[in-house]
Amino acid sequence: MKAQILAWAAEESEHQKSVEALKGLPPAQAKEWARQRGAPAAILSPPKPKQHDGKAVIRQLDLADQFWVTPELARSIEAMQSLQGKHPREGALLTGHLERTMRLDGHSDGSAYYPLDGPVNVTRIACFDNGDIAFHKPFSGLDTDCAEDYGQESAIQPVHEAAAWHLAKNLGKRYEKLVPPCVIRVVDDRMGSLSLGVPGDPGDPTAVHLRNEADDAAFFDCLVGQQDRHLGNLLIDNQSAKLHLIDHGFTFARPGDTINVSMLVRFRIQHGGLALAPHETKALRNVLRSHDLFGLSKVLEPERSEALRARAAKMLTSGQLEHKEF
Repeated sequence: MKAQILAWAAEESEHQKSVEALKGLPPAQAKEWARQRGAPAAILSPPKPKQHDGKAVIRQLDLADQFWVTPELARSIEAMQSLQGKHPREGALLTGHLERTMRLDGHSDGSAYYPLDGPVNVTRIACFDNGDIAFHKPFSGLDTDCAEDYGQESAIQPVHEAAAWHLAKNLGKRYEKLVPPCVIRVVDDRMGSLSLGVPGDPGDPTAVHLRNEADDAAFFDCLVGQQDRHLGNLLIDNQSAKLHLIDHGFTFARPGDTINVSMLVRFRIQHGGLALAPHETKALRNVLRSHDLFGLSKVLEPERSEALRARAAKMLTSGQLEHKEF
């Protein structure tokens, strides 16, 4: 829509001087500027693209013009988008109407994305008209130095966010409830991962009433190749006694990649939980029976998909968590 507003302003002689200033405005402010100056309704309310159609979103953004894209990353994005939309909670994220977006400090002034206090990547809160919120992390807002430290050569983190959720839901209900739904979607003209907001606060996952969920989370961290699990990227909802795992950008590690040992894995091993449970063995068999890793073999870089399959095979063979290295 913003591109159409710019084109309209450039064609109208009385607005030509405003084009450069318009380029710096967020889409919502550009729309309001155009509305006040009598822009046609067709420009102010263009047909909305079907967000669940991965190819439509790719064309909408015109990835060729994005500084962060590579041919390989474009293929990963398209492959990820082809997998999403079948789960009802994904559908809500993909097609739900966004009322506004906000900075993480609560301001909705339409300004640039702001980073969290501590995490390295920029994030914005997306507010849906049904009251749900989600967290948007654009491909264009990543800390490349930090990514390189974890072995990532491209802006792959938003893809990993969505891929981790896709893996969790395919492992079964006990893992699906641990990881918030996540999709690839364009928000404020920026493509990135969009993760459903869940209740909870950072806290201690070692409480007795969270023991089962913490053990499930440890298994998931081992399988997904989580590189940076700590207290800041898990949430505990004390009212419902639920544990939620967030921030999966640094996952799907390859042999030799930097890994900060998951605190959840360490805790499980300390209380004698190194051996796999029957439901974990079943989950691993399902991973290995899927010839394309539930579709992720086309999403992940080849070395990462091979490492995922190798972790599953090694744990199934040993009957234990793969905790020393991924």
